[in-house]
Parts: sequence; C-alpha cells; structure tokens
Amino acid sequence: MSRFFLLGPAKSGGTLLTRLLSQHPDVCVIRESYVAEPEKHSIANSREDKGEIHGIHRKVSDCWGKRLTAARASGDECRFSAEVKHTLEECWAHMGGGTARGDGWPFWGRHFLTLREAFPSSVRIFNTRHPAAIYHSAERFYGRGRGREFVDGALAVYNNFRIAFEGSRSPREGVNIFVRYEDAVDNPWDVCSFLWRSLGLDDSLGYIEYDRAKDPFPDRWGWVENSTQDIDKSIATGWEGKVSPGEWYSPDWDEFLERFDYGKETTFR
Repeated sequence: MSRFFLLGPAKSGGTLLTRLLSQHPDVCVIRESYVAEPEKHSIANSREDKGEIHGIHRKVSDCWGKRLTAARASGDECRFSAEVKHTLEECWAHMGGGTARGDGWPFWGRHFLTLREAFPSSVRIFNTRHPAAIYHSAERFYGRGRGREFVDGALAVYNNFRIAFEGSRSPREGVNIFVRYEDAVDNPWDVCSFLWRSLGLDDSLGYIEYDRAKDPFPDRWGWVENSTQDIDKSIATGWEGKVSPGEWYSPDWDEFLERFDYGKETTFR
C-alpha cells in the first residue's frame, strides 16, 4: 500500500487534486487533516467537525488530540512523528482503507521534518501554481485580501520542501512528484492517470466524473464552493491582466518560475 501527501502551498489547487485523486475507488484521502496542529481545525480536535465529516466519532478525535498534544509537549520529535503516523493510519482505517492512502493539507509546509520522519517512503506530490495566480486567488477568496501573505508563504513552502526532500541531507527514500495546477485544470485525465500510476493504481478506469451520491465523505469538500463542480478551464488564466508584477514578484521567484516553465519576464525587473 502507498502513502501520499499533497504538499503544495495554499491556493495552488490542492483541493482540486485531492478531489480528483479521491475519485479512484482504491484511494482513501483526507482533506486537510491538520494532524500536526491538533488544536486547530483538525481531525484530532473534538470541538471541530473535521473528524466527523471524515467519518470519525468525536470521542475518537478527542483521544487522538490528547495523544498528539502530549507527544508534542514532550519535546521529543520522534515521539510526535510516531503519533502523527499512528493517528493518520487510524483515520484511514476508520474511513475504509484503500490501497493508496493520503492527505492533502497545504500547511504540511510547517511540518516537513515531522512528515519526513513519520512517512519517509511516501509519495510527495507538490502542486504548483503561477505566483501571480496565487496572489489573485488569495486576494479575492471571500474578500480576504491576503495576496501578499500567501505569495510569500508559497515561496517559503517551496524552499522548505527543497531543503527537506531535495537537499544533500534529505533521505533518498520516497518519491517527489511535481504537478502544475494549470495542467490539472487543462488536462485532468492525463494528470489523474499519471498520479494513479505513480501510486501503483490501475488507471484504465478512465476519468471519473464526480458524483456526490457515491462519495462516502462529500462534506469534506464543502467550504470550497467549486471543488465538486465541472472544471472551468478559465480559472487557470483568470488572473491574467488583473495582477501586476509589482504586486507579487521578487527575484527570489526566478528559480521556481524557470523550473516549472512559468517564464521569467524581463518586465519583472
């Protein structure tokens, strides 16, 4: 059985990719577990509904939360990582299992070393998006106006990923996969097929349209309004002409832009 994690920063298409992957019958995936932050909107916080919408009783969430909190308070990173692994394994089992089990949480970027310790052989899917699109999405999402915050955060997550999983001292176990949000929107079947094969799954089922009636945990997608709707390809380019380079660009983005073929325009300088 494979374990996979979607690790790209917020506003980079993680919800869409998580939902697309979940449509395979052999995939069991949690949407934003927050397992390493049990006091927040976590599967391990009995005061929140995150556990319930994944089929977890609040008493179970409460037990997980107490164990995780105690492990973190001990200051023993190995103990905390083991508890994170134990909690996720129990959650996947409660959800019904599946040969490929995963979690899509954009804030794993704050806990890459914990993840590396807990699941060294996992498939790590880093979803990317043009930084200008991240800025535009974060600015308008529920009118929050957090574009600069999310762009800076996205660059930090990418750099932390490189240190944790691509650096000279990184473990050679596991697999790193990079998926551009723009490609997932434009060619969802090709992206799904590639990811399913990477997880050791049969991809001959074809592209599976989302059917809420067949989803055992449909409420996990609830707060992102368009996450279960037909894919609107225009959202990949909806930021164009609406965001100026001065709002998001810095030279620190150059390596990212070149690596993922987003282009490095001279007008940015």
